[in-house]
Amino acid sequence: MLTGALVLGLALPAAGQQADPENLRAVQAELDAARRRQAEAAGEQARLAAEIERLRDQLVQRAAVLRQREGEADALERRLAELGASEAEKLAALADRRAALSRLLGALTRLSRRPPVLLMARRQNALEIAHTGTVLRDLVPELRSRAHALSRELNGLTALRARLAADRAALDATLAALALERGEIDRLLAKKAEDGKRLATLVQAESKRVDELAAKAKSIEDLIAAVEKARREREAAEAAANARRAAELAAAETAARRPGQEAVAAEAPATPAAAPRPAVMARFASLKGKLPWPAAGEITTRFGDRQANGLTAKGFRIATRAGARVTAPAAGDVAFAAPFSGYGQLLILSQGDGYHLLLAGMERIDVTVGQKVLAGEPVGQMEGAEQGTRPVLYVELRHNGEPVDLTPWLGPGATKVSG
Repeated sequence: MLTGALVLGLALPAAGQQADPENLRAVQAELDAARRRQAEAAGEQARLAAEIERLRDQLVQRAAVLRQREGEADALERRLAELGASEAEKLAALADRRAALSRLLGALTRLSRRPPVLLMARRQNALEIAHTGTVLRDLVPELRSRAHALSRELNGLTALRARLAADRAALDATLAALALERGEIDRLLAKKAEDGKRLATLVQAESKRVDELAAKAKSIEDLIAAVEKARREREAAEAAANARRAAELAAAETAARRPGQEAVAAEAPATPAAAPRPAVMARFASLKGKLPWPAAGEITTRFGDRQANGLTAKGFRIATRAGARVTAPAAGDVAFAAPFSGYGQLLILSQGDGYHLLLAGMERIDVTVGQKVLAGEPVGQMEGAEQGTRPVLYVELRHNGEPVDLTPWLGPGATKVSG
C-alpha cells in the first residue's frame, strides 16, 4: 500500500488545485493493477508456504517409516550374524560326531572280521571271548543312538539354513524398501528446497553471518553464545523494520487523505496482514520422557562415560547405518548449520529457555539458519561408511552453554536406540 500511496501522491495535483479526472482515472488504473499484482504475489506466497508445510508433514511421516525400516534391517543383520555363527558351530559339532562315529565303526568292523579260530589260537579263554561278544552287543544300541542323533543334527542344520535363507530374503526386501523410502525423502527434500529458495530472501546473508561466527568462535560455548546473540539481534531488527514500515505506511495514508482524494485513497490495496508466527514450540523442559533419538543405530558412548583420552563424555555417540537419515528430536529453530572445528558438519537447534541440541558427524545438513523444524523432520544424512565401519552421529544437549545429560528426556523404548 505504501507504494500505491506514493504513486498516488506523485500523480495527484498539488493542494488547492482541482483534481483532473483523467489523472484520477490513471491513478485508479495503476492502483487496480497494483492490487492485482499484490493479490497474485500474496496468493503465490501463501501457496508456497502451504506447500512447504505439506512437504514437511510428509517428510516427518516418511522419516518415521525410514527409521522403522533401518531398525528392521539392523535387527535382521544381527539375526543373520547369529544364525551364521550357529551354523558354523553345528557344522563343527557334526564333523566331530562323524569323525568319532567313523573311528568307532572302523574298530568294530576290524574286530568283527577276526574269526573265532584265530581268537582260540591266541589262547584267549572262554571268559574273554564272551566278554568281547558282550561289548559288541552293547555297542550296537549306542551306535544306533549316535546315528539317530547325527540325523537329528543334520535335520536341525537343514532347518537352520532354511531360516537363514528366509531372513536373507526378508533383509533384501527391507533394504529395497529402505532404498525406496530414501529416494522418496530425497525427492521431498529437493521439492522443499526448491520452494524454500523461492520464498526465502535472507538465506545468503544468514549463511555469510554463520560463516563469520564460526570463524570467530574459539569453542562450542562461544559459538552458542554468538548464535544466540545473532538470533536476538535478527529478531530485534525484524521487529524494528516492521514497526518502521507500519509508521511509514500510516504516514503515507494520512498524507494521501486530502479533500477530493479520499475516494482514490480508499481504493488503494489493503495492507497485507503480517504472516502469523508459527506456534511457540513446547517448553523443552516439559518434554522429559518423550524424545526419540535422532537416528537408529547402536549407542557406543553415553553421557558421562570415561573416554580413551581420560576425559568424560559430554554427549552420546550412535553408530548408524550408512546413509541413515537424521531427524530433529524436537521442534526448534536452526541456530547454526555449518562445519565447525572438531565437530565436522554441526547442526545446533535452539529449543528455547537456554536449551540447545547439537548434532554432529553428518555428511550433509538439509536445513538452513533461521528455519523452524518440526519434531521428526529430516535435518541431515549420515555418510556412506566404508566396508566394515559405521558412521557415527554425535548428540549433545546444552543448557545455558553447559553440557547436560539427555537421558531424562528420552521416551519409552529410546534407551535402546537401535530398536
